[in-house]
Amino acid sequence: MTHQRTVYISADSILQLLTHYSEGDLPLDATLKNAGVSQFMNRWIGFWVDSDQWRDAEGTKDGGLMPLHIRYEGKKVLVWGDIGSPDPVWRSGIEGPRRA
Repeated sequence: MTHQRTVYISADSILQLLTHYSEGDLPLDATLKNAGVSQFMNRWIGFWVDSDQWRDAEGTKDGGLMPLHIRYEGKKVLVWGDIGSPDPVWRSGIEGPRRA
């Protein structure tokens, strides 16, 4: 028998974790403006984040920035969406806390 439990975590806490694990892809001054659940990608969430320190601040033709995709698996972080670098990059993540 499977048991289910609802787990609540603030979007700001997730943003802080992502800032830590992405090793510079999310700027330290990142401020969460909004969050939502993707209607196209099952179990994916999106954050709208403001910062004056984005690496690729030149943006797209319409003045916006390309989406930044981050995925965490174990001790690795997958990042793609950098302007000029369409290929995803796996990086060694910083080891997080462990449960006993």
